[in-house]
Amino acid sequence: MENNYQSLFELDNSLKLATSEPTPLVQNHNALLIKKLKDLRFMIGQKTGLAYLVPMAIQVLQENIFAEGDFYEGDLLQNVLSIDKVFWTKNNDLYLRLKEIIQQDFDMNKIETTDEIKAMLQSLADNF
Repeated sequence: MENNYQSLFELDNSLKLATSEPTPLVQNHNALLIKKLKDLRFMIGQKTGLAYLVPMAIQVLQENIFAEGDFYEGDLLQNVLSIDKVFWTKNNDLYLRLKEIIQQDFDMNKIETTDEIKAMLQSLADNF
């Protein structure tokens, strides 16, 4: 991925920093809001800036459906497939693009991970 991404604040100035207790999760979330976008998996998992991040994630998944965020192969796909159905209803074009990628490229033989992760990804893909 290119390094010239804007931050979420630059893309959408209506976003606010989390003001709850400064746990490591909150600190990481806030830091990533102002940081140039790199960790799509984390921010999508936080349901932050989805309108901006999901198209980027789909581009990454089109190149490698099992792209690794920072945990394991397929973790980006897991977070994208875990997005609430309301988002996909409102963004049918993105839904159709991801559905096509899954139909063309989803092959458990392409991923080296645990059986548990494979089963979870298979279930998410089947229910998408």
